[in-house]
Amino acid sequence: VHMPNQPSFSATRSAGHVYGSGTGTVMIFNAVDFNIGNDYDSSTGIFTAPIAGKYQFSFGGMAAGGTGDFQVRIRKNAGGYFNNNGSGRGYGTFEPYGFTVLMDLAINDEVDITVYSSNTSCYIYGTSSVWNKFSGRLVG
Repeated sequence: VHMPNQPSFSATRSAGHVYGSGTGTVMIFNAVDFNIGNDYDSSTGIFTAPIAGKYQFSFGGMAAGGTGDFQVRIRKNAGGYFNNNGSGRGYGTFEPYGFTVLMDLAINDEVDITVYSSNTSCYIYGTSSVWNKFSGRLVG
């Protein structure tokens, strides 16, 4: 089924690394590939559901910077929904992070990607569009 006006977006971060913190840092994906419905805000990093329904979101990125507890979370209305945990880097190299989730959203629910770390030198690589991606779409 072809649905060209279905709410969907894809964006990357090219404005610099995103460092984790104990309280969390929202990752702002500033370079938008497409944004059908303009529901993703590239200045805040937040997707706002235009209608109630089931949504699919995906994240992929590379971490580096040091060892420590490092988490990439997808949040719904600023609360935890899914947590991807690691060490912040793959023992001397980059460490990949990625996930896809389905969420049941009400109208105006908000979704973002937030980075947490016990070591503030850990980060998600954010200087080129090939190192990270956040995307979402209404599936029904």
